[in-house]
Amino acid sequence: MSGYVLPPGGGRSFGPGISVKVEHGVSPSFAVFESVVPPLWPGPGPHLHREYDEAVYVLDGTVAFTLDGAEHVWPRAANALARSAFPPAVAAA
Repeated sequence: MSGYVLPPGGGRSFGPGISVKVEHGVSPSFAVFESVVPPLWPGPGPHLHREYDEAVYVLDGTVAFTLDGAEHVWPRAANALARSAFPPAVAAA
């Protein structure tokens, strides 16, 4: 398969407000998740993806992102990249 297109709302549901758009395994080092998080959501906490990097793009609101022990608060249109060897934590701010 060279690629695929998902309709709006497509993908596998993965917890409250989270859907998987591109499953890990479709690409050896890439996956896409869409998350809609409520205000002050505590997030998943520090976690590690050994197989792929994690990118976060903020569409609306603000998100607190902890990387290498430092917390960053990003507004709409900000993005972050966590390399697979560095566990991030993400939460709604």
